[in-house]
Amino acid sequence: MENKILDLANNIVNTKAWQHDWSNHLSVLLFLVKSGEYQELENYIENLTKEIKILEKQLLNVDNVILKAIISQKIEVAKNFGIEFILKLDIPEEIKIKNIDLSALINNLLDNSIEANLVIGTYRWIKLEIFKMKENLYITVKNTINCEIKDENGIYKTTKKDGKGIGLKQIDKIVKSYKGSIIRKIENNVFITKILIPF
Repeated sequence: MENKILDLANNIVNTKAWQHDWSNHLSVLLFLVKSGEYQELENYIENLTKEIKILEKQLLNVDNVILKAIISQKIEVAKNFGIEFILKLDIPEEIKIKNIDLSALINNLLDNSIEANLVIGTYRWIKLEIFKMKENLYITVKNTINCEIKDENGIYKTTKKDGKGIGLKQIDKIVKSYKGSIIRKIENNVFITKILIPF
């Protein structure tokens, strides 16, 4: 049993998506050990192990360290809000985009998708596709929406009173700086962002 706990602890620490939360899981494990709740302990370990393996499988084709860290963290955030994260990834280790730009681009895209999902009362989901084909990097993000959207000069914005937009100018600026292209559209209450960046 001790070996199972140690193995699980190592997995938690070494998995990016769990790094900010690993102490909480270990505290629960320690409490269950001290309380002698060994059946609950075993169930807890099994459930955590399953979730870690699912995450590792989802990120199997992500060789870029920056993207792996960002996506892992966003998966954990989405999970906490009851948002399903659907991934289709085939990302090479070397991407000819500065790390600071890559981080800002993906963070903004996923933060916007998560925010849009928070007003959804039923099935919440985000689909992220990133892959390289020939000399281009393709990024597609899809998420459900249920708020009214308007288009102002090619920039989609919500009509919510707080005025928060789901299309950030920073995303457009980064894509433009790499001579890429971006398309935003809405189909059947799904907001779609498609980005192409040439290498």
